[in-house]
Amino acid sequence: TGDGTATMLRMGEALTLRVAPQSSLRFDAPDEITLLRGQVYVDSGEGGGARQPLTVATTYGRVQHVGTRYLVRLQPAALEVAVREGRVRVTAGAAAQPADARAGERLRLEGGTGEISRDRIAPSASDWAWLGQVPAPVSIDGETLDRFLAWYAAESGRRVEFGDATQQARLGAVRLRGDVGGLSPDEALDAVAAI
Repeated sequence: TGDGTATMLRMGEALTLRVAPQSSLRFDAPDEITLLRGQVYVDSGEGGGARQPLTVATTYGRVQHVGTRYLVRLQPAALEVAVREGRVRVTAGAAAQPADARAGERLRLEGGTGEISRDRIAPSASDWAWLGQVPAPVSIDGETLDRFLAWYAAESGRRVEFGDATQQARLGAVRLRGDVGGLSPDEALDAVAAI
């Protein structure tokens, strides 16, 4: 991808890749890519990691998901993996013990030593901001408001909370009309809120 260009690629039925600006990757097999530089966001869909496995290989390690949404960032001397939802496994080499990360965690694997450090990352942290350039497509025409809000939560990293079950049921009965294609998640939310 170029300087200001991010893109989304669909792999199969549920798995999507969003490739950040200034990134390069190679498709090695139906279930494996190599990240050569930059960063890629993997979305295995709702509960779908087991249906379509994927390994993201880099010069410093390999990343596999278990039903999740996560970011892999290759830096000159390290590999970073941030998990927004679900769980991933990072392996530095054949002899190394794999390290697992869960939602809200970021692993940093040092390229020279193979040392892994861990810290916290919020699902709405600035690291995820570039994803707004290439949101997952959503069709709202005829869709319920609660399903749209679930899409918004997955795209923005924010959590949607309902006052109670009655309110959630009421929102689940609201059917939307129109089109929010091409809008960022926040712009789509503003458009739906205006309706």
